[in-house]
Amino acid sequence: MGMHLRFWGTRGSIPTPGPKTAFFGGNTSCVEVRTKSGTTLVLDCGTGIRLLGLDMLSRPSPHRIHLLIGHTHWDHIQGFPFFTPAFLPGTELNIYGSTAFQHSLEESLSGQMQYSYFPVKLQDLASRLHYTELEEGFFRIGEVELPVTVPPWRTSRIMSPFGIRPDRYFITPVTNATSNS
Repeated sequence: MGMHLRFWGTRGSIPTPGPKTAFFGGNTSCVEVRTKSGTTLVLDCGTGIRLLGLDMLSRPSPHRIHLLIGHTHWDHIQGFPFFTPAFLPGTELNIYGSTAFQHSLEESLSGQMQYSYFPVKLQDLASRLHYTELEEGFFRIGEVELPVTVPPWRTSRIMSPFGIRPDRYFITPVTNATSNS
């Protein structure tokens, strides 16, 4: 299976866009995976999803997007309110995440879009939103079968990151990586 892979955000915790971070990028986690048949998977919705959304506006509509959220820490969801396709009536947004979150996916996304934090409420978005809370095992998105695993580095049930593996490639939001540089 052929895939197009693009990293729209690679940072953790805090976005740091600017000339000094241009080589690796300064946005928080967001990875786009597109299959040859056009299935679009988006891994995490950190600040990188804003640029992905703007890029998607130049693509044929309607948009059917599958968003997989590794966990709901701020740096993995803070870009969602700025994802332009979520505001468009022709967009179908399927959102997937772990069943072990402290709150449901919808509650987590809605919480950051309460009026005291953001001027548009989640329920006021024009796109069609569907939520699926995943458990360990297999599930299918289009022609992609995805094993969902709970990695050994999971440190708490509240954080509960998970991994997916489309075909033979392992793709996961890396949340506990350290660097000596």
